[in-house]
Amino acid sequence: MKLLVITLLSVSLFSCSDLAVEKQKLNIAVAANMKVAMDSIVQVFSAKTGVECKLYTNASGTLCSQIEQGAPYGVFVSADHGYPKYLFEKGIVAQPEVYGLGTLVLVAHPEIKMNALNQTLLSPEVKKIAIAFPDNAPYGKAGDEVLTNLGVRQDLEEKVVIGESIGQVNQLFASNAVDVAFTSYSFVKSYHKPLNYIVIDKKMYSEIEQSAAPIISEGNHTKVSREKFMNFLATEECQNILDFYGYSQYE
Repeated sequence: MKLLVITLLSVSLFSCSDLAVEKQKLNIAVAANMKVAMDSIVQVFSAKTGVECKLYTNASGTLCSQIEQGAPYGVFVSADHGYPKYLFEKGIVAQPEVYGLGTLVLVAHPEIKMNALNQTLLSPEVKKIAIAFPDNAPYGKAGDEVLTNLGVRQDLEEKVVIGESIGQVNQLFASNAVDVAFTSYSFVKSYHKPLNYIVIDKKMYSEIEQSAAPIISEGNHTKVSREKFMNFLATEECQNILDFYGYSQYE
């Protein structure tokens, strides 16, 4: 009888443990450019682990400030390596890991004829160019570097429309508020209307090292769920999703 009680108790404990894993929740701070790709990633991750994920999307710089001020996120998925590195040096996140390299594109509506990059930007057809805020959004910084390297930054001053994040830039483009936009390649893969685009030569902007880091805070985010998510980012299954959305594998 004593053996039976112990056995039943053990089964009960394991069942409760499994149930606890199923009920784990993870708040993930996600750079705006990664929103669509991350939707696919967490869908697979949650199905495999039972960890329920909620995404909070904004520019990487904005998310970094929120995390520094104590926002209840469990993992920070940034569009660059600089913001997680800054938080790591302050002891707020664990060691950041680069999970992929971002690709910058210039997208245009179908009626805009795209030639060479500088000719397209300077064309009279193009009256508004969207770019994310360079000080806050890594893809905005990359776009700004492209304009500077082309030597057309001042010539296009009146055309440029600044969005808070890549998400806002994408909204401006989708609503026809701008003619062209500097954005991530993932937008091309997820946009459901016809568009033209140019993949920008990576020699024209600083390498976009997309980096993620678990936040060192217990709260509602268990260490187990954070570690599971970080481990999943490194799997071949996750890398295949990232490759599809234009995030080349980091060597």
